[in-house]
Amino acid sequence: MNVKTNYLAIISLFIITVFTLINISCTCPSCRKEQPLEVPLEMYSSADSFLVSKVGKDFLAKYIHADYLRGKRTKDKFKLRYRFIMPEYSFVNEEIIIVTDTLGKIINPQGVAGIPTCAHEPDGCTFYVTESESKLIAEEESFPKGIRDWEISFRWAEAVNKYTWHVLSVEKEFGSGENYKASGREIYIDSISGEILKEREWEIK
Repeated sequence: MNVKTNYLAIISLFIITVFTLINISCTCPSCRKEQPLEVPLEMYSSADSFLVSKVGKDFLAKYIHADYLRGKRTKDKFKLRYRFIMPEYSFVNEEIIIVTDTLGKIINPQGVAGIPTCAHEPDGCTFYVTESESKLIAEEESFPKGIRDWEISFRWAEAVNKYTWHVLSVEKEFGSGENYKASGREIYIDSISGEILKEREWEIK
């Protein structure tokens, strides 16, 4: 057998081996099984209708999507997870959790966090205020500087039932791990109007 023939034989063997491995990987029973969903798809029907009543059908279809794989069942309840993402605003990437009973009825609809108020409030889903602007607003209000840079984040604030810019000032801190202690002040700024909605002290004891 010359060198050329030997080379072709090695290449052929390699190709056969690769195709065999691909065939095995694609036909094994465990590979073909889809990840089971803990929450049946029909449970999302009432949750979708509820979301439409809050944000409108078009907004829901464009910006809020069910996260089927992360839905959970806990005893006699279902926890449905949705993702709220607006590409127009790099900071909008939030989670909405809706809890239903086994028949799909929403438990405590008034307490669902993270749903913007597009359908019933003018400009309810237009977040005019940026992170840098929220910092300027806090500075204008003489918000305490603290011992390090402010922690600024876009978030749903249950205290005011709105999406806000949360600015946190750390004035004291010591220890670490389980022994970590800190205190300071925090301020909630309306992400639509720039209005200061709440300011208060916080503490980790």
